[in-house]
Amino acid sequence: MAGHYKKEGYKPTTSISLDETLFEQIDNFRFKKRFDSRSQAIAVLIAKGLKYEAIVEKKKAAKVI
Repeated sequence: MAGHYKKEGYKPTTSISLDETLFEQIDNFRFKKRFDSRSQAIAVLIAKGLKYEAIVEKKKAAKVI
């Protein structure tokens, strides 16, 4: 599995580069939702995006049938 691991029981980590506008949007989301860390906010945003993508794909598949 890809990603960096510290030791057993820890979550994998990765680094990303963002443009300044996206970085600010993430920080605004973080503070608005009162997350403890930027990483936590990014993880939630990714999970929401993946869930949305799955819904869109499911709707596309339903239209094909």
